[in-house]
Amino acid sequence: MGPVSLCGAGAFALPPYPWERGFVREAGNARDLVRRSSCVVLGDLDGGVRRYALPHRIAGRRLVVSEQPLYLRRCLFSADEGPLPSVLALFSPGLEPRPPAEDPLTPRFPGPFAPGRYVFFLRRLPPRRDACTLVGGWQGLYPVVCGRTVALEGYGFCEFDGKTIDELAAVLRSLIAS
Repeated sequence: MGPVSLCGAGAFALPPYPWERGFVREAGNARDLVRRSSCVVLGDLDGGVRRYALPHRIAGRRLVVSEQPLYLRRCLFSADEGPLPSVLALFSPGLEPRPPAEDPLTPRFPGPFAPGRYVFFLRRLPPRRDACTLVGGWQGLYPVVCGRTVALEGYGFCEFDGKTIDELAAVLRSLIAS
């Protein structure tokens, strides 16, 4: 049996996913990002990280997948029926040793994210109900600063930038309805 997740209460730790490709841009626009998402949530990361080394090497670096507990504060959209767990397991690919910030591999393989409050556009990773990863990598991550979302330069969509959580929820409803 494989390692046990901090978040998964006895479930196998690492869900199947093509981790060696890293995060890639997937969405051409804001509506597409929502369409590709299993759910959009407001949540907190606290800095807890579990790492899983994989046998792959990329540019001479070891591929490592990080699992972080994502504490759900509010579900803004869910394509799935039924409630989400209160703690999700957020998985993200990274490399060790970590490449410098200016290296083109860094956006594809960011590793764990900093503690804080974010809006996450997520894809579920079956078979675990709690496991997920970002849709489109950085396209699916919006820090919340002073109660407003921040679209990351070069990645985020302007439709989601500078919004309160209630304003963002209204934008999501509009995009889903159209």
